[in-house]
Amino acid sequence: MMRDMPGQTEEIHQQDMEILKEMGYPQKISNIYRNFQLAVCAPFPGTRMYEELITQYGEDALNDFKKYDGSSETIMRDINI
Repeated sequence: MMRDMPGQTEEIHQQDMEILKEMGYPQKISNIYRNFQLAVCAPFPGTRMYEELITQYGEDALNDFKKYDGSSETIMRDINI
């Protein structure tokens, strides 16, 4: 699953998390954990998404490269606000 896609709000993210809960994630089955991976969106330079976001928000909005590492603070959270 991917988080912080263009236009994704916190409400949409919470709906996604509810869907995962309804599907039984995370769940322990006979000492085996069933889990999911949550990745964050990062529009790296040279990708189509990066070029589209530059057109929409300007290059300055995407130049904080410390926020491209996939940690809790991401460049897409700044844009989606």
